[in-house]
Amino acid sequence: RRRVYFDLGKKKTKLHLLEGLRKILLDIDRAIQIIRETEGMDRSLLDILELDRLEGQAPVLQLEDVPLEEVVSRQVEALQPLWPEIQVVQQVSGTVRADRAALSRLVENLLRNALEHSDGTVRVQGDGAVLTVYNTGQPIPEEDLPRIWEPYFKGDAARRGGSGLGLSIVAAAARDHGWRWEAANGDGGVTFTIRFKA
Repeated sequence: RRRVYFDLGKKKTKLHLLEGLRKILLDIDRAIQIIRETEGMDRSLLDILELDRLEGQAPVLQLEDVPLEEVVSRQVEALQPLWPEIQVVQQVSGTVRADRAALSRLVENLLRNALEHSDGTVRVQGDGAVLTVYNTGQPIPEEDLPRIWEPYFKGDAARRGGSGLGLSIVAAAARDHGWRWEAANGDGGVTFTIRFKA
């Protein structure tokens, strides 16, 4: 009799686990949202520490020729699963003389920003001279464009999200390398540009 109760208990436990899994799979959008929010909280703390480091000391860059496509592809692979509804198109080639870790952080924050604010498509294009990250969606008010690189600036409600530090980290990394950075509205969305060469 104890054996029967034990077997029934195991079966009930398995059924509860299967039911929980079924609910998660039926509400996959909610599951993805939870992952985004958890990942976002961790990212906010890392962004604060990273910006503090970048602004608090002179950069020590370990320059090398970095394949841009490799960096972009790795970040797309890591981030796109969090936004499965967004299509990401890549057209990237060439190499960039850069600190690999700093370039990776720059690309990560540009891509994350684009995914957070896109309503359907993100397009990444680049070569050894320039990198652009475009997202469809709400434009940035023209009066806000000069300020989006400031720490904690989030602008209008339509584009709020994240820690407000991602683009500040992009600007700091670009500045440390002597690159230029800019953002512009157009073509039904927003384009962020990093110019590696004058």
